[in-house]
Amino acid sequence: MQESLIYHISPKTYLLEETRQEIENKIEDHYDLIGVQRISLKKKSFTFVDLCGQLRFQQRWAQSPRIPRTSVLGHMLVVAILTYLSLSVDEIEKNISEYELLQLEEKILPLLPQRWHEEFKYLLGIYEENNITKKDEFKSRIRKNGKVEFVTTKLISESFNKDIYQSIDGEIIEICV
Repeated sequence: MQESLIYHISPKTYLLEETRQEIENKIEDHYDLIGVQRISLKKKSFTFVDLCGQLRFQQRWAQSPRIPRTSVLGHMLVVAILTYLSLSVDEIEKNISEYELLQLEEKILPLLPQRWHEEFKYLLGIYEENNITKKDEFKSRIRKNGKVEFVTTKLISESFNKDIYQSIDGEIIEICV
């Protein structure tokens, strides 16, 4: 099964033999699953999986060209994601925000010097409230006496439009987005 799925796509790939062996071992570990058994028969289920693999490399064509060129499978993924996000999913914004915070902590902040972390979080609208980390990039804020304060666009323009306050007008940013 693995040979036809891997070797016909790129037979001279670096470490291909090691990858093939690793996949075979994982298949053996999961052979009790009906899906693995069906694909191993190389019948309908195998053909479906193989077709999906081919769609990964086929370019999508339409009357209007797409830049960058998009594979059929890539286009299907984008459509599926946009469709999912277009539904009225309860707490979708909260879930996305939590995921963004997790990725920030795990992937982005470790790449930056520690002394930049607080400034970076301030710029992104990340703050603590009741010992809970929250994110709202559209909340207008200033720094006053070393502490973050949330204010309005009007207050920024009237009183805090000076470099010492490091004001960020989140309401205006939201309009621009």
